[in-house]
Amino acid sequence: GISDDAMKALGEAFRHAPALQSVSLQGSGISDGTVKALAEAIRHAPVLQSMSLKFPDIISDDTGKALGEAIRHAPALQSIGLNSLGISDDAMKALGEAFRHAPALQSISLQG
Repeated sequence: GISDDAMKALGEAFRHAPALQSVSLQGSGISDGTVKALAEAIRHAPVLQSMSLKFPDIISDDTGKALGEAIRHAPALQSIGLNSLGISDDAMKALGEAFRHAPALQSISLQG
């Protein structure tokens, strides 16, 4: 899986890749901390167009809020795919609110 520290290191790399357009994390170790680090990293990827994440468990409230923050800082995001065992009510609310602030969003795929 992807550790929180590994995601933080990857986030630092995002600072040097401002043209990054796609992120896909399909590992079994995506945790709340990993998503929080990803949300911070996305602040440095202004042209990110596609994000695909696969979670081993239910998307928790904290993870949903962190994803919502990531989406708010990705104005070019066109496509998002989330695969999990489910999404908590508060996580879905946070995502729904964030989607309203994603002017380029064209495709949402929620599986679980």
